[in-house]
Amino acid sequence: MPNSSNLKYLIIHSTYTREGNDINMTAPMNYSYSDIIYINGNIESFLNNKKNRTDSWDLRHNNEDINSVSRNIAYVGGLNKDNTNAKDTRTLEQKETLEIYVKYMIKRHPNIKIAGYNQFKEKSSPGFEVDKWLQQINIKEQNIL
Repeated sequence: MPNSSNLKYLIIHSTYTREGNDINMTAPMNYSYSDIIYINGNIESFLNNKKNRTDSWDLRHNNEDINSVSRNIAYVGGLNKDNTNAKDTRTLEQKETLEIYVKYMIKRHPNIKIAGYNQFKEKSSPGFEVDKWLQQINIKEQNIL
């Protein structure tokens, strides 16, 4: 398993749950997210001391398997209230936590590339354009995929 210095990608997801519905992800499980940001902005890590990433998402970039060099974070939400369409449902608290998290990861991994899950799969998660949001929070172009 790679160590944290091998991280090349931070991939942002939504949990694809209905707007306003918080979920409890603390039960024993095998999620592929490394961290979850709840509606109130609290963050929970699902990593253990033995590895810096979670299970495979089968993601590729430029025809390269990037699972072993990626970390996946999700915010709770991503669907409208009718549960019919993707939507940026991030609360102010989630946005603040995600911004701090992204900047922390760049500090620890200066060459990391940040992207939305939708940039690797034909999905609507995370429900917003990650590259535009990263520019709004003053992330350097070198860290935006």
